[in-house]
Amino acid sequence: MNNLVYLLGMVLVLHCDGIQAGKFTSRNTKCRGDTVCGKHGYSYWWCYVDDFDHWEYCCSNTCDFHKESYKWCDSGSTWDYCSEISYNADNGQMCDPDHPCGEHYYPKDIHYRYLCYTDIKSKAYASCCPPSYPNCNEEDDYDDD
Repeated sequence: MNNLVYLLGMVLVLHCDGIQAGKFTSRNTKCRGDTVCGKHGYSYWWCYVDDFDHWEYCCSNTCDFHKESYKWCDSGSTWDYCSEISYNADNGQMCDPDHPCGEHYYPKDIHYRYLCYTDIKSKAYASCCPPSYPNCNEEDDYDDD
């Protein structure tokens, strides 16, 4: 069953030891081209990401509810929130195939929020939510006012 991918509409449900573990962090940020998810000398799984030149945790097991009310995965010596990959932006556009909906650092308000690039060349992005968190960007922390 490892590396098994199910296509459900435009939502990919991935085992974290498959595609997501190599290319995307637990928050669905794409790993920078020169790194993939791994321990890299530490006790937890991580990779460098393109967004704002920092690193993020990666899953070392399946992203699931694991008897909690939120999705999470093991990162080695710690755990992190995670979500399934989606390519649907809230404005009806599709996310860029290399930049799915994920919880990304948003410097405008110094928070993480669910976003995806809809046009990578122009760096245009849109809000989005994974199916398991349909109202993910409606918290007070995400207001642009």
